[in-house]
This record gives sequence, structure tokens and C-alpha cells, in this order.
Amino acid sequence: MDYKKYEKVINLISQDNYIILRVFLKSDKNPTKKFYILYKIKIKNDKELLQISNEVNRLKSINSKYIIKIYDFFTEQEKGNKYACILIDNYRGDLSYFLRLTNILKREMIWKIFLQLIFLFRSYQYNNIFLKQLTINDIILDEENNIKIIKIGDFIEENSIHYISPEIRKGLKYSNKSNTWSLGCILYKLLFMKEPIIDNDFYSIGKVNIPYIGEEEFRIILSKLLCLEDKRASIQELLENYIIKNKLIEENLFNELSDNEIQSK
Repeated sequence: MDYKKYEKVINLISQDNYIILRVFLKSDKNPTKKFYILYKIKIKNDKELLQISNEVNRLKSINSKYIIKIYDFFTEQEKGNKYACILIDNYRGDLSYFLRLTNILKREMIWKIFLQLIFLFRSYQYNNIFLKQLTINDIILDEENNIKIIKIGDFIEENSIHYISPEIRKGLKYSNKSNTWSLGCILYKLLFMKEPIIDNDFYSIGKVNIPYIGEEEFRIILSKLLCLEDKRASIQELLENYIIKNKLIEENLFNELSDNEIQSK
């Protein structure tokens, strides 16, 4: 099937460096058309195109249910600009959209999203993929409230630096623990409906100030994630934490520890 022959339905987002469209295939004669999402990322040079192409191929090679399916990758010329086009599964909206619809998420929902994100980062880690940041704009939910990730490297810039770890902000190299900083920021956002702030106090005390929260378990986990790199928990350390282990059993996700490892290799 030629995915390049598509019909635009609506612009979901249009920014200077990328466009997101909902499309369907022109060749689809079925009255109940299958819709897709098309990412069009503006390319500055051939080197950037190669980077995106390599990233797409690497993501397509990962057999993880938490990474959205990529159907095609191609380039297009439009109004004098060159775009890298990535065709993925259709979705209703990202996690930021759902947060705007509600004042608070149920605790069970927060745990489900958080635990699935741990498995996602574990998949990235096994495949030697490191992200400078992952935000709520990169996470979508399916009909059963399972997460899918639509992040294509760090080529689509977000308007917030809160999800970028302190060491990266200082120009240091990023690692797996840079990923767990993003994980902590996402959990903080889900709980408090705002991003954590790094101020001068952070560097003096070595951790983010966590507002009062009823559940001690969330406070403990946040304190292990929103801190300086040498004290920050890795994905493996999170999985070995007694709180996480108990939640995996409660959510019937404990068996995914071995399944996820096999799929990711």
C-alpha cells in the first residue's frame, strides 16, 4: 500500500519546525476509512535527515507495546521546505490534552501510567536509546488507558525545559538517569498538575521541594527521582524498590518484567 498518497483531514498542530496532521489514504475505498497521524518535521540539512531516519529505524526495530506503530517514513517538499514525514497510528490526543479535561487523576490511573512508563524506559535502555527529555506531550492513551509513546528522538522541541535533567542543562552528557528525571517530572505533573521547578535551593539541598501529598508512597518515589544525578534512582533500582514491586503485583504487571526484557532485546 502506498502510504505517500494521503488526504489531509485536519491540522492538529502547526509549528515553525513541525506539523501534525490527521490523514487517510486516498486509495482507501472503504467507507469506514482508517485514519493515521502524520508527523512532518522540517529538515535543515541532510545530516539531520539521516539522524531522524536512523532514529525511526531504531524505534521500528523495538518490539514494545508502549511505542506507537510506525507505518512509513518518507520526505516531502512543501513551500520551499523539506520535511521528514512519519506515519503512525491514529490517536485522540496526548496526555496533556486529557489533563486539561480534568482537575485531578485517580490514583489508580496515575500508578498505571507510571508503571508502564518504567517499562517503556526499560525498553529504551535495553536498546541503548537515550532521550534528552520525555514530556506529557509525548504520551498518548489508548481506549483502555494504556500508554503509547510518539517521541521521535529530540527533534520535536517542546516549549518546556522542566523535563530536562539538571546535568543536561549544565551541558553534561545524558544517561539512563537523565531518563528517570523525566519520569519523575511526569509523575509530579500527574499528581500536582504542574511541573517541578529547579531553583537555587535545588542545587543547595540536592532535590526538588515536594508539596504535601497524602500518599507517602508517591513522596518516596518522587524523592528518588527529582534529585541530583548521583542520588537519583535508575530504572533497575526503581524495579527493585519494594513500593514498585508491590504495585506491579497489584496491577498484574509483575510478569512483564521478564516479557519486556525479552521483547526489547
